[in-house]
Amino acid sequence: MRVGRLFRLTEEQMLGVRGQFAQNADRAVFLGRFIVLLRIFAGPLAGAVKMPCAQCLLWNALGALAWASAIVSLAYFAGRLVPLPQLIQGVAQFTRLALVLVVCWITLFVWKEARPPQIQE
Repeated sequence: MRVGRLFRLTEEQMLGVRGQFAQNADRAVFLGRFIVLLRIFAGPLAGAVKMPCAQCLLWNALGALAWASAIVSLAYFAGRLVPLPQLIQGVAQFTRLALVLVVCWITLFVWKEARPPQIQE
């Protein structure tokens, strides 16, 4: 329930999420390898819904195997299709774009927080 308060969820909403997770725990643990935040929370949530440890380990291992196979295959074939200098240039451009977007997002957040409150008439 403490985690739910961090996300501003009511107790009823947390129980609903817990019930949905319990019904799909095996899929959530497996797919958690592919989804960033779910990767972090899948294990603790599986424990919270009392998923058997052996079942959690099995689905986690299968998910890790599928994720590693997919990432290695994608990297291998991308390396075969795209020359290394072009790949480095693309990664550098993406990094610059991501940096600009993060700086803009932080600047916007700081600017909104620093504005004086507007008085409504």
